[in-house]
Amino acid sequence: MDSEAADEWIRFLREYAPIPRQSNMYAEEMFERAEKMGIAPLEFEHPAKARIAERFAPASGKVTNVILTGTAGEGKTQFLYDLWLNAGGSREALRKKPKFLEHTLHGSEGPVQVVFVFDLSKCVPELGQDWQEQQIALVERFAEAMLSPQSVKFLVAANDGKLLQALRSIKAKRPHSCAAKVEPEIEEMLARKRDSSAQLDLYLLDLSSVASAEVLSRARRNLLDRAEWRCFTDCSSDPAYGPASPLAKNFKLLASDLFFERLRSLIELCDVNGMHISVRDLIALLVNGLLGHPDAGADHIMTPKFLREVSHDPIKAAAGIIHRNILGENFPAHQREGSAAFEYLELLSHRPRDVECN
Repeated sequence: MDSEAADEWIRFLREYAPIPRQSNMYAEEMFERAEKMGIAPLEFEHPAKARIAERFAPASGKVTNVILTGTAGEGKTQFLYDLWLNAGGSREALRKKPKFLEHTLHGSEGPVQVVFVFDLSKCVPELGQDWQEQQIALVERFAEAMLSPQSVKFLVAANDGKLLQALRSIKAKRPHSCAAKVEPEIEEMLARKRDSSAQLDLYLLDLSSVASAEVLSRARRNLLDRAEWRCFTDCSSDPAYGPASPLAKNFKLLASDLFFERLRSLIELCDVNGMHISVRDLIALLVNGLLGHPDAGADHIMTPKFLREVSHDPIKAAAGIIHRNILGENFPAHQREGSAAFEYLELLSHRPRDVECN
């Protein structure tokens, strides 16, 4: 690896940082970016993959309707993209960013038609807007598949609020529709955090219920194992990647079991206190830990050029240490707002204020 390739890797990695740029907002856009740059995207096996495989594995005769819910940044759409590709669907079909696609799977009990709804919000109208017949037909077809054994199954990525809104809207228009029949049970499942139902052929998984700490461990392992980090040996004479580089020092700290055990403990505290951190924010947290610096331009994320400049000044380089970056201290306070990871970790790190007694 030469310095030019190393620089390209860092430019790509910056896209995952918490910077105000659209390309780091959606996983599917990051995959396009990765393809253009010729760099593999950051990927790891989500803990929910095994859970879904227990319910939806046509080759083993397991075919169940699946709804994936969760907060923004959990990767619901990308999850379905992966399932589509694993099922034999073409990558070319995904380039058009379809709202939904159908694919025939040949399982142990014969062919099954599977409808992949990559984002339900794009398939139904906004609140107050009129429904189109094809939109109603899609939701009704899904509801019917849940009510009785069908040769058609659905895999749906949906915000739970949008899901209920769609079902209730059709229910108000058509009280005897299939959507009207499934709506109470789905609402109950969401409220009670149940993933299965005796009434519906459905597995409902809230990706936000997966422990943030487990996702963090997998994301960190994937990041550390990237072959591109050979830049620290191949390009050690380049100040950006030599021993004095703040990036090299932050990488060693992130690879340290002691440091990571402490970080994971903080994320576990977030989990037990109901402060869930999305996959997107956890990856951004790790990347910011490596590349954050308060003086690195408007983004406060180091570039190869900045790394070369700052590596000659030990004091300035130390301002970008991972211990500070993990808390988002490389950003002004107003820029930390909106990042669940920074907000939660800041909350946990604050000591109680002194109370005056009169």
